[in-house]
Amino acid sequence: MIRNKVLKFNYSGYFCTESEYKNSQSNETNLYPSIFQYFMSCKSVFNIIVILLLQSLVLIAAPSIDAGKASFKNNCASCHNKNMKDNLTGPALAGVEARWSAFPKTDLYSWIRNSQGLIAKGHPRAVELYNTNNKLVMTAFPAISDEEIESILLYIDCTAKGTCGPKDVAGAPGAANANASKGSGSNFWMYMVFAILAILAIFLWNIITDLNHTRNMVEGDTDSIRPNFWNILTNKSVITLYYLDWYYLVVIQQ
Repeated sequence: MIRNKVLKFNYSGYFCTESEYKNSQSNETNLYPSIFQYFMSCKSVFNIIVILLLQSLVLIAAPSIDAGKASFKNNCASCHNKNMKDNLTGPALAGVEARWSAFPKTDLYSWIRNSQGLIAKGHPRAVELYNTNNKLVMTAFPAISDEEIESILLYIDCTAKGTCGPKDVAGAPGAANANASKGSGSNFWMYMVFAILAILAIFLWNIITDLNHTRNMVEGDTDSIRPNFWNILTNKSVITLYYLDWYYLVVIQQ
């Protein structure tokens, strides 16, 4: 009797319905279900969290000029001129995508990743570049991803056009808006991650309070009160976590 009463009170909360929980449990279920069982009993919330996490990973992995700048510095700057317009040990990189436009983009990726491999296959553009540049062997980067290459290409393009950095004269038309747009775009994924962490923190806190309340009821504490949603949001630990995340994202990252 106590067991059924506790479960009915405990899992008719605000994160999943009582019917959702009951459908996932059998009569032989232990009093203290695993966290995985609890997650799966709240499928709607669980699915939302998974979708948000996947979206944040896509945003983090998406090509960007800033990532391209770092990759260029680490992998390309020793051989290619940083202004992209003049030759160094290697040729100038400005317009590289246009010069490969007659071929699939994946061919350019393969060239950057392993030029000798593409030359060995007899690729016409690869062979032409190899012969034009005195058969200099380009360093291979077998571990570099397509996203990293795309970021480098973005950086090459904007550097060649002079649109990468905040070089606009103060007060020039559109300068402030361009810089603001760039800043907001680069920080968007961080705010997304913050939102996801906040949702997870609330959800996990709900699990902890549910289990603590269940334990108190079983141990005979009939005066035990299950904290409501507002109690969780206004908990000092949760408020501290929110403040630290806000300080990192808004103050430190700016």
